[in-house]
Amino acid sequence: MKTLRYALTALALGVTFAGPRAPAQEPAFMDAATHPGANQLYLRLLLSHAEYGEAGRTDVDQQTALLKLAYGFRSELALLLDADVRRVDTGAGDETGLGLITTRLKYRFLKRDLGPLNTWRASLLGGLSLPGSIDTAVPDEAFPRLGAVTTAILGRHGLNAACEWLGYRDGPDTVSFNASHLYRLAPARYAADTRGAWYTMAESLNNFTDDGDRSLDLALGLLYEARRWAAELSLRLPLEEDGPLETDHEAVAGWRYLF
Repeated sequence: MKTLRYALTALALGVTFAGPRAPAQEPAFMDAATHPGANQLYLRLLLSHAEYGEAGRTDVDQQTALLKLAYGFRSELALLLDADVRRVDTGAGDETGLGLITTRLKYRFLKRDLGPLNTWRASLLGGLSLPGSIDTAVPDEAFPRLGAVTTAILGRHGLNAACEWLGYRDGPDTVSFNASHLYRLAPARYAADTRGAWYTMAESLNNFTDDGDRSLDLALGLLYEARRWAAELSLRLPLEEDGPLETDHEAVAGWRYLF
């Protein structure tokens, strides 16, 4: 009877936490191999404040509201849509407008479930970004982007690695290499009545361009994930920068919901 009870508990946890979205998968800034289930909609809102400088402009403050939507055609294929509104204050005045609009397809080509909670997944991403009405750090043109990401959940640890290429017609191409580690602080073990979990988040965010510029950033944060929603806080700090932008910091608060 005890073995049967343990088996039923493990099955309940697998359905609750390792179904369309496994826990400890998606950090604040980088991609993860997460997918909504078939005919499910995933919504995420990120509010951020950043301070940076660039050639000819210093002490720039930027507030951003980023909306991210993901719709699952099938469990392994999803449509992603990202759009952000930005307010940029240069000290001499401020400007508010639409930043980038990005649409991508995400295809999961690998899924290896290693237990009720442990899993290894990998996805390919491809799409297009369109400029909005406000100046951004990228050229004012539509550009393609291609990438790949892998995610592993091993006990209390969540590991992500991703790379992405952004191809600009009138500027140097950019390649990003990102990695992250999420650790489940509590609970130490899941139970059938577990309603949510706390995680720490650490991200290594690295961009390189064709003309030799680079930025190496570190982001540290905290995530609370319930069964259908999550909330997060994270702070991004520069480790090394060689390019026109010099970022002081970026703080982000986010909320996620799975319909």
